Amino acid sequence: MLDPGFLKKVSRLTAMISEMSVTVILGVLAGSWLDSRLQTTPVLLLLLSVGALVLGMVRLTKALNRESNDDGLPPDDQP
Repeated sequence: MLDPGFLKKVSRLTAMISEMSVTVILGVLAGSWLDSRLQTTPVLLLLLSVGALVLGMVRLTKALNRESNDDGLPPDDQP
């Protein structure tokens, strides 16, 4: 049988990756919509896509750092 702690970690990681994916998809959709409205194809699509990707990576990195600190191990920066 699967360990409940393992399933909890997998569900958290799945939520983090899903959040990043949704952020990037929303950036692409918003950029595409704005480009069609403002006739600036593909400038805003590229800018918002890259911005959403960076934002998603930052949030994913912070969430992974929080998860690794929740494992019961002391943080690396403490003496």
